[in-house]
Amino acid sequence: MNKVITIVLLSVFAIWAIGVNWTTIMGAPYVPTSLRRVKKMLTMTGACEDDIIYDLGSGDGRVVIMAAKKFNVKKAVGVEIDPVRILISKLYVLLFGVRGTVKIKAHNFFTMDLSDATIVTCFTLPETNEELFVKLNKELKPGSKVVANRFTFPHWTLIDEDNGIYMYRVMDFHNKDGL
Repeated sequence: MNKVITIVLLSVFAIWAIGVNWTTIMGAPYVPTSLRRVKKMLTMTGACEDDIIYDLGSGDGRVVIMAAKKFNVKKAVGVEIDPVRILISKLYVLLFGVRGTVKIKAHNFFTMDLSDATIVTCFTLPETNEELFVKLNKELKPGSKVVANRFTFPHWTLIDEDNGIYMYRVMDFHNKDGL
């Protein structure tokens, strides 16, 4: 009987450990952004009812939920690969009553079509931003805004910055290489 209990406890611990560390295992740690900072990011973009916002690595959904509740965006999509965070964010979407506007997608943002976004937010590491720059430059329409939390996109011209929040606008110079 003790062997069964030990196996069950070790299994539960292993599932918990993987769930807690999933994003780190997949390439980036989960670091929630303060609600004050989220509001600043969305305010910088001028987000409004005409916007479609994607939050890449959306964690608990706080960016897309605030975009829907306080900025009345047309559509807000959180893209996340961590199954624990996906579950938490879907529960928050229900609790905050934004199910009609907010969608949480269990997806790798590198393989997801982002072409309808007018605003993209991300809290991604510098090496991720290098790859993401190419993807966003290929897919987003000219005039779309990209807001990076903490880490820059060095190939774009910065249009606004506030305490480690960096905003860029996609220009009309697309090509197949994204450069």
